[in-house]
Amino acid sequence: MLALALCKMTETKLTEVDAAQLRLDELTEALEVARDAHGRALSSLGVAIADGDEKRASTLRAEIAGLDSRERELGAAIPVGQQRLQAATERARKAQEQEEAMAANAQRTKRLESARKLDAAFRALARAFEAHAACEAGGTPRDRRSIAGRSDRHLRTALFHWAPDLAQALGVEKVALAHRKPLEENEAATIKERA
Repeated sequence: MLALALCKMTETKLTEVDAAQLRLDELTEALEVARDAHGRALSSLGVAIADGDEKRASTLRAEIAGLDSRERELGAAIPVGQQRLQAATERARKAQEQEEAMAANAQRTKRLESARKLDAAFRALARAFEAHAACEAGGTPRDRRSIAGRSDRHLRTALFHWAPDLAQALGVEKVALAHRKPLEENEAATIKERA
């Protein structure tokens, strides 16, 4: 009872599990107190009987009967308290699992939305790449040969320039930071404009 009163005084919110545990602790403590009092009363009864103090013995018999009754009541209440604690713990566990499931599902939804956006970006990239690959290089025959030999490298440097984390995730051969350039810049440097 003291713990419940303290929680009320400090306005701390008790969970159902905490409340069930506190009540079970109170019942267990009350049973121990009753058993201790019962033991002391029996010892006192023995002394009263040995002393021939019938009046005191009669009072102690009534006290012992009350303590016996209290012990039986508390003994019956403790298993109920244990069941309530177990049920509250199970409800709390299920509620926690439900919260975790909701959070995981929310993360899943975010992840899938992000994946949809990446898929759209990949489709756009594929179309842009196909359009780029379909273009002739122009320039001189030497420029065309140079572009053919360097297009792979140009794509890698552009990918590392614009999306280094993606390039690493895809296992693309690493490009030094100084060589990372946009594709347009690389190709403009390779294909000279003709006069």
